[in-house]
Amino acid sequence: MQALPDSILELIRRTSAEIPDDVHRAIVNSLEQEKKGTIAESALKLIERNIQLAKQKSQPICQDTGSVIFYVECPIGFDQIAFEETACAAVTLATKKGFLRQNSVDSLTGKNDGTNVGPGAPAFHFHQHRTVETQVRLILKGGGCENVGAQYSLPEESLNANRDLNGCRKAILDAVLQAQGRGCGPGVLGVCIGEIAPPDTNSPRPSSSGFSTIAIPTRSSTPWSRTFSRPPTNWASVRWASAEKAPCWALRSAPQIACPPPTLSV
Repeated sequence: MQALPDSILELIRRTSAEIPDDVHRAIVNSLEQEKKGTIAESALKLIERNIQLAKQKSQPICQDTGSVIFYVECPIGFDQIAFEETACAAVTLATKKGFLRQNSVDSLTGKNDGTNVGPGAPAFHFHQHRTVETQVRLILKGGGCENVGAQYSLPEESLNANRDLNGCRKAILDAVLQAQGRGCGPGVLGVCIGEIAPPDTNSPRPSSSGFSTIAIPTRSSTPWSRTFSRPPTNWASVRWASAEKAPCWALRSAPQIACPPPTLSV
């Protein structure tokens, strides 16, 4: 059946060449609000132009198309082996067509065969359900968002940053400053701010080092997830799926709840 290979190929093309409409609108709004004639305005104009060209030409919106990761929700009895074979063929074809950059190399030899296919690549995560529908999600996961991620505990004496919004602002600006020269410029910032609540009688007390934390992954594209810890009254950990999704909670005594990544479905 040709529908599946064609659908996977289109999924790869769109994920590589297009960004969600809400992200595009946010960039355009930022451009409109920027002061005229500044370096910031010039940079945003280049980003906006790049978004348009990538969509028009079906070319990667970023030079790093990252690791190819499929999330497949499928019915019981779904032929996972056949799907993997089809998806690998689609990835090879997408790389040949230029939808994907030739990113993947052999971990031991460093050889790049130009297909993005090899042991463990692409990666697949299958989740069964009791309906007849099959949903395929794709994330092209670059590594830059981890390269310059930062975490701060406030108050931070070296920045003269207190535990208030102004202190958070200082920490964020410092993270951007420290990210210079370490890869792609931080065009989009993802910021998570945690606050410690007073412990209740059923929860252990936080340690003396349990300050508020600000996790700042800096990257020109939004990472699919970011995890940070804070000890509120229930001592839970929170995982953010994306800016537009609510956080998923999981008590430490319970299994971790996985949030779906913000991906494109075809």
